Amino acid sequence: APPWPRSRGSTPTAPRRGGARGGASGGGGSAEAWAEGPHGAQASIWEVKPCGGQGSLVVFDGRGEESLVAGRLREGARLQQVTAEGDFVQFKKLSGEGPDSGWVRTQLDGLPCMERLGR
Repeated sequence: APPWPRSRGSTPTAPRRGGARGGASGGGGSAEAWAEGPHGAQASIWEVKPCGGQGSLVVFDGRGEESLVAGRLREGARLQQVTAEGDFVQFKKLSGEGPDSGWVRTQLDGLPCMERLGR
C-alpha cells in the first residue's frame, strides 16, 4: 500500500513533495488575527503558504496516515484551528478556496507550509 492516504475516489493521491507544510512560524499575531475558539478560548489563525510550488495544501477527512484526502486548500486560505494533535491541525476555513473543514499536516519533510497569524 502507498504511504499516503487514498482519495475519496479509489485512486491513491500522493501528497505533493518538495515543500513544507505549516509549522508555527510565530507570525506577528495582531488582535485582528485572533478568533474565538471552543469555550471562549482564543484559537490560532493560520494562512496556507506555497508548498513546494504546488500552491495548495492537502486536506484530510481525519487525523492520521489512514485518512482519506478530502481536497486541497489553495494558497492564501485562512483557517481557524479547532484542535491540534501532533503534526495535524483540525480546522474550520475562514476564507479562501478549498474544503470548509478537515485536517492538515503542519509540515512536510520538516518544512512549514502554513504561517500562524495569531493565537
